[in-house]
Formats: sequence, structure tokens, C-alpha cells
Amino acid sequence: MSKSKYYFGQNTLGQVLKLVPTSLVSKAAKETGSDFAVKKFSTLNHLYTMCYSVLADVTGLRHVCDGLLAMGEKLKHLGLDYVAPKSTLSDSNKNRNSAVFGQIYQGLYHHYHSIISDSSMVESLLRKAYVVDSTTISLFKAILKASGRKSKDGNSKGGIKSHVQIRLLDELPMNIKYTAGASNDHDFLKHLVLEKEDIAIFDKAYVDYAQYAKWGREGIYFVTREKDNAKSIVLSERELPIDKDFEILLDEEVIKEYNDEDNQTQKFVLRRVVIWSDKHQAKIVLLTNMFHLEAAQISLLYRKRWRIELLFKQLKQNFPLKYFLGDNENAIRIQIWCCLIVNLLITIIKLKTANKKMSFALTVSIIRQHLMSYLNILEYLKYPEGLRAEFKKSYPFRKNYNTQASLLFNTS
Repeated sequence: MSKSKYYFGQNTLGQVLKLVPTSLVSKAAKETGSDFAVKKFSTLNHLYTMCYSVLADVTGLRHVCDGLLAMGEKLKHLGLDYVAPKSTLSDSNKNRNSAVFGQIYQGLYHHYHSIISDSSMVESLLRKAYVVDSTTISLFKAILKASGRKSKDGNSKGGIKSHVQIRLLDELPMNIKYTAGASNDHDFLKHLVLEKEDIAIFDKAYVDYAQYAKWGREGIYFVTREKDNAKSIVLSERELPIDKDFEILLDEEVIKEYNDEDNQTQKFVLRRVVIWSDKHQAKIVLLTNMFHLEAAQISLLYRKRWRIELLFKQLKQNFPLKYFLGDNENAIRIQIWCCLIVNLLITIIKLKTANKKMSFALTVSIIRQHLMSYLNILEYLKYPEGLRAEFKKSYPFRKNYNTQASLLFNTS
């Protein structure tokens, strides 16, 4: 039998980690000083160790360290030259600044920018659109102030809130900020990465009229949902098209008021579009500073906001974000950053394989099951049926072969 292209000398975990340029990690470590006075457990070793914990879905420090140690000679294929004991990993999660992992993520995002950008996106309107939202991750103890009311017994678990900005072009986090769960969402608007003519899309938790007015002066656009108790003065009503846009109930220009830095009342004009949602069987009121678009386009932009909810669902369902390897804020930030790094790496693998039939969850599952096997993960994910065909060719000829193969591969 000829040599199979589905197996070679690099294990699956090594293939995933190889997507991280070591020069990128070295640069981040140098700029943040994360390897200062470190003898053995470098930033690169720390990154590899934490990525292993994410991919293997292990939730204990001893499980991570002993699990790596048990791999023995296979660690050489990972580029991991030191396995930290439990105490060292714990201390590093507490003391090594989580900012270095954030810088590594941002570096990877820009490094693979040309791959992850969906150049086939036909709607030119969406090419400069960004979605903004937050998700709160509950913690097992009151490390950070939680959002919402306290429980009946007076105890309250902590919560860390991830504020995320994604581009609709790739639907991956490109700007992230962590705060306590009880913090106000609208503070994140000041940290958005936006240029002239970019479009920010977010929900009604991000009410900040002063910021909206500032964007208007800078030529930055936005679409958001108006709060139910919001006050405004109707300036004029725009005419609705007769032959289309049946979902558009109202299109008008309104005056909004806000207090500036000197506590002086300022006024500015926004556009309010009322649409009917068949899904929710309710009216949805949108606010925007885009007066040049059709109302239906405003509606389309806001509907795209749900893309970020799918990202949050993907992260929480596939990666360990319920149990953390440390009980301090820095350790929690490191673990979240490493989940995002692994999410990005698997997204790169999916894009390289271009197998639309293979879901993200199934891709994660296959990689997780074969972390230390020598499966050529890119070849397998491109065409899993090829490995099945190879196995059939090498399978001993038996009278009941078809029955056995059907049971083994579920080919009936």
C-alpha cells in the first residue's frame, strides 16, 4: 500500500500551534516585558500550555501540567521545551500581564487578515460595517462585581464582561475590552476602532447621545435601537416608497438633546426608522445618522447585528469558559484571550480546508479527539471520505466485510 497523505510526522496539536508565528510572540513579549526575569516558563511556553488546556478542555491546573508531562517525547514536536509544574503555571497566570496575550491575539488577527476577510461579500454596504456588543461570563466567586440583582441568600457570583467589536467582513473579534460585569456598556463606545464612513451597529444598551454627535462631526455612521422611554422632538417625516419596503412603518427626522462636557444642553438631528418584525411580531425603532440610505438598508444593517450573538454562542459552546484555572482577574483574562486565540486558529484551519459541510463544532471536536495523533488535520478536514476509502482498500477481505464496514463507518 502506498504511503497515506493523511498521516505525517507532526501531531495535530503541533499543527494548530504552528499557525502561531514565534516571531510574533517574541515581539509581543519584548514590548510588554512579559519575559523579564523569567528563567524557564517563557511567554511562548505559557501560550502553548494554555492553548493545550483550551483545546483539550481540561479545567484543572494539575490536569494541564500532568497531561502535558505524560506526553513525553511528543512534546518536542510542539516546540514546547519546558513543562511547568502546577505552582509555576498558577503563579504565571496570576503575575504575567494578560496584555501580552491580547497583543498576540491582535497580531494573529492582522497576520491572517487577508485570509479571514470575506472578499466575496456582495453587499458593499457591509464592507465598512462593524457590530458591537458585550457578553458576561459568570465566575465561581466574587472576583469582579456582577451585573444584575443579588441572589436571595445575599451572595453574588462575580462576572467579567467582554466588550467586543467585530467586522462583518470576517465576524471575528478585532477589538476587545474586559470590565466588571456591572459596568456600563456605553463606555466601550469611546474605545471603538472606527474611521470616516465606517458604520457601527449596536443595541439600545449603548445610549450615548454625546458620542453620537461626535461621530456625526467626524463622518462616522451608526445604527442602534432606541430605548422605549427615549424622548425626542419630531422635526419632519420622510416619504415612504410606494412599491417596496412594506416592513417600514415610519421614517422621520427627530431632534435629540444631550448635555456636553460643560453641562450645557446641545441639540442635534437623527433619523428614526420604525420597522415591523415578523419574527418578534413587534415594532422595532431604530436610530441612525445616515440620511442618505433607504430605510430598508437601515433595517438590513441592524439585522446583521445578530452575527455577533452567533460568535458568543460559538465561543461559549466550544471552549472552557465556565471553569477557570485561576481565581484572580489576570488569570481569567489570560484564559479568555487564549480561547479567542484558539478560536481564531481553528477559523484559519476551516478557511484553509474550505469544507463547508464541516461545521465549526465538528472541527473542534475532531481536533480535540486527535490532539496527539499524527493525523494530517488539513488533509482530513478537506476530504474525510478519502481516509475512509484508504481504510477500505487496506481492510482484510472477509465474507462479511460490507456489514462490518457499514457498522464501523456508518455507510449504510
